[in-house]
Amino acid sequence: MSLEAKSDRRHGYLWFDVRGVLTPDNLVELAGRIRRECDSAGIHGAIVDCSGLRGGLDPGTLYFAVQECVKLWGPKTHVAYINPPKEWVPADDQFSRDVAHNYGGSLELFNSAEEAVAWLNDRISG
Repeated sequence: MSLEAKSDRRHGYLWFDVRGVLTPDNLVELAGRIRRECDSAGIHGAIVDCSGLRGGLDPGTLYFAVQECVKLWGPKTHVAYINPPKEWVPADDQFSRDVAHNYGGSLELFNSAEEAVAWLNDRISG
């Protein structure tokens, strides 16, 4: 993986601190790692801190990358991205959510960890 990703277990979810340049392949690789680590830990939620990421994806590439991520996560893994890089466009955030939801995934993007934790707790406990 070209992205550096460190993870640790928190209160009912995994936290991923990710650094590097965003590419479609890196995003899909990260999705696979999220699924493997969540499965291994018996956890159904992850928060990805994107503050160390650089770059963005055009809408067409983003569509296919999110679709592949959802295939890897499956319907039981809930993923929240926080601290988006400045290159990310808010409309693309909503687009990513919509694509994920349309393919049966659970993805949200937040500006703070507190919002992400509350959302994850709601999904995991509900």
